[in-house]
Amino acid sequence: SFGLGDPKTMRTCDWESVAYWTEMAAKAGDGNSMLDYSLICRDGKGRDKDINAAFAYTCEGFLKGGLRRRALRLLAEFYRCTYFSMPDSQKVSELLTRSGSAGYLPAIVVMGVRYRKGKGVKKDLSEAKRLLEIAVENGSKDAKEELKSIPKSVKTGTKPICGITSKF
Repeated sequence: SFGLGDPKTMRTCDWESVAYWTEMAAKAGDGNSMLDYSLICRDGKGRDKDINAAFAYTCEGFLKGGLRRRALRLLAEFYRCTYFSMPDSQKVSELLTRSGSAGYLPAIVVMGVRYRKGKGVKKDLSEAKRLLEIAVENGSKDAKEELKSIPKSVKTGTKPICGITSKF
């Protein structure tokens, strides 16, 4: 249930209408509606299933002030389920950078991996190392494992390419 009323009535819900109006509220900038619409996109209720749109609306909902705990849980679900198979689009990199800049560690780790692999961004081992070290400093065990795949001879980047810094 999306907080749209009595769960008993949700069984006969007109999902196309729910999808339409939730999308309108999301496009108007409401963070919680963005989170709701991300679930509609993910599950394909009232519209075609679209995982990329679901991910984008989840990130935007997080950044636009949707219920933080809910947004973080949804983001964690995306990162857990699609950690290494994120699309290559620049939009995904932009959203991950914005999430990472807001202090969301899994986004920082994913961006470090993307820079290491050159996935959606230009390959840059120095930037990958910098991002992964930031995540390690902030308690990420995943980043510690990822750092092992970067040769020790690679120097940590000193000029950030993306907007993620160690201050959040």
